[in-house]
Amino acid sequence: KQHHRSRLLSLDMTSDKDNNNNNNNNNSNSSSSSGSGGGAIRGVGRVDPEIVKLNVGGRKFETMKSTLTARSAYFRALFSGQYKEPKADEEGFIFIDRDGKKFKRVISYLRDNVIDFPTNVEDMLNELEYYGVDRPQPLKKVKTLQMSDSFVCQFRRFSRAVTNLTSEPFDMLGVSWCVVIYPKGNKEADCLSVYLSVPDSDMKPESWYRKCHMTLEVISGRDPKLNIQNTTTTKFTQDSYCYGFPKFMTLETLNDPESEFLLDDTLCVCAKIERVIEPFV
Repeated sequence: KQHHRSRLLSLDMTSDKDNNNNNNNNNSNSSSSSGSGGGAIRGVGRVDPEIVKLNVGGRKFETMKSTLTARSAYFRALFSGQYKEPKADEEGFIFIDRDGKKFKRVISYLRDNVIDFPTNVEDMLNELEYYGVDRPQPLKKVKTLQMSDSFVCQFRRFSRAVTNLTSEPFDMLGVSWCVVIYPKGNKEADCLSVYLSVPDSDMKPESWYRKCHMTLEVISGRDPKLNIQNTTTTKFTQDSYCYGFPKFMTLETLNDPESEFLLDDTLCVCAKIERVIEPFV
C-alpha cells in the first residue's frame, strides 16, 4: 500500500512538472509567434477610423463619423481636414465644451431623425442650431397638459335624504371622482356638508396621489352671482381620499326661496379641480 501510494505521488509530481514545462513552452511559443506575426489574429487592436469618440461636457459618446457629418455643418467642418482637429485624450475622446445631456438628444436625432423634445423646446432648437443641424420640419405639435376640469352633479329629491347622498362617479383630469353631501350636516348641525371623494381609492397603488386646488360650488337657480363656493388646496392619497367642507353653508341660506338653491327639490353642485405642479427637488 505504501509502495502504491508513493508511486501515485511520484506520478502526480511528474504530471505537475510536465504541465509546467508544457505551459512554459506554450508561453514561449506564443510570445515568439506574436513577435513574428505567426498565429496572431488580424484586426485585433486596430482602431476603426470611422468610429469617433466624443466627450461632451463630461458625457462620453461613440458613433460613426458619417452619422455626425451627414447633417451637421459643425462636424463636417471639424473633420474636413481644413481646420486643425482638436486633440484627443489618452482614451481617444475629443472634448466638446457643451451640455452632454442635450447632446444625447442631438445625436439621437442625427441617428434616427426623431427627437424627443424636452419642456423647453426653443432651448433644444438652439442646441441643434449650434451644431449646424437643420430644425425638424414640420415641428410636431406638443400636446398641452390639461390643467383644470369641472363637473356639475345633480342631487334630486334632496328633501327626502336621511343621511347623505353620493353622486355617480365622473372623470376629471383622468381620475374618477364623486361628490358626497350631507343635507343636514355631517359634523356640524344646521349646515350643509359637501365633500369631493375618490371612490376607487382602495384600488390605487400606495404611492398614488393627486395634489390640486379644489373648488366646490352650490349653484343658484336664479342668478350665478348668488352661487356659494369654497376652495382649498389638498392632496388626495390612497388613505386620505375624501376632502371637503363640513360647514359649507347654513341650512337657512340653503332653504332661502329667493336664492333658489333647491329648484324642483334638486341641488346642483359644481366640482372643479386644478393641477398643482410640484417642482423637482
